[in-house]
Amino acid sequence: MDLLHRERVEALAARVRRLPGFPTFPGVEAGGARYDHRGALLTDAALQAAIDFDSVVKPRVARLVAAWPEAVTVDLFRARVSAEVPGEVLQWKHPEKLARALRLADLLAAEKVQTVSELRSWCLLPDSRSTLLTLKGVGEKTADYVAVLAGGQAVAVDRRIRTFVGGGTDQEIRMLLTTVASELDLDLGVLDRVVWAAGKAEPPPDDRPDTVDVTLTVPADKAARLRDLTALWLEGRPNAEWRATDHQLAVALWQQLDDRRRQLFGVLIDHPGRRFPADELVDLDGAAASLENLTSLLGQPGPLSEQRGRAWPWQYDYPAGKQELAVYWFEPDMAEMFGKARALVDAQDPLHRR
Repeated sequence: MDLLHRERVEALAARVRRLPGFPTFPGVEAGGARYDHRGALLTDAALQAAIDFDSVVKPRVARLVAAWPEAVTVDLFRARVSAEVPGEVLQWKHPEKLARALRLADLLAAEKVQTVSELRSWCLLPDSRSTLLTLKGVGEKTADYVAVLAGGQAVAVDRRIRTFVGGGTDQEIRMLLTTVASELDLDLGVLDRVVWAAGKAEPPPDDRPDTVDVTLTVPADKAARLRDLTALWLEGRPNAEWRATDHQLAVALWQQLDDRRRQLFGVLIDHPGRRFPADELVDLDGAAASLENLTSLLGQPGPLSEQRGRAWPWQYDYPAGKQELAVYWFEPDMAEMFGKARALVDAQDPLHRR
């Protein structure tokens, strides 16, 4: 262990010792699962990415448990999904995260993992994490979060964890917390939960890092974007997924697009759910002269969305791997919302040109 890592471990261990309840942390049981209800666990795991837990995920999980109290195993959860639309129970319209919960359920059923206790044991297997990572929409954080929810030995690195621990890659932060847990004789899952809870509040004033003035020379036309992105970063605001109720934000975004980008996104909007390979999109659209040009056209709405606290509204995937071309599409609810935004903007200013 190098000196810098050793210093970070000691500093982090000292902060953990100051947390209320150390070393027993009443109410946080070693090996204790967040839920005994598999439907609740899978729903939490599928919804949580880039979304506030307390205001969005928690009430929806509670709603599902109240509506489907018997869905305590994977097969019982899948049976209820087959009989009833989960989006209606959860009051959730975006289909991708609901599909992610079903993909998780199908995988665990294939692995013969039915109960939460079985999931905790399965997560200890050497290949379990890599198996989860094969699912579309499941990244390293979600794979670790599944284990944490089941009471396993894992750390799911997110914004709150980073707030408490500080800088570093996800792997570095996991290593730091793993070392701290070992040195303080703490269950790693318990440490994840108490650090996550502590990260909800801003660090006390005497723990804040010193501030420094930074001078950067950037092109004049990039300065405003840099200020906006820096403000979002300093505020710790993740980019949330677009919702079907973001009508005004969609109108505001559409108003800022030039004609070529409106033409490009118009193709996606007019074919909701259809996945266009990049080369086909170039041929059909006409706004992009090349694949490189297509990437440029797709790129601008990204920072415009970030200014509104949203990720980009379209979806993309690499069905044949990243060495091949991507495919792009709008989910039907997003296509409908942006179609209405387009119609409204066109009606207000049919001669608009940028």
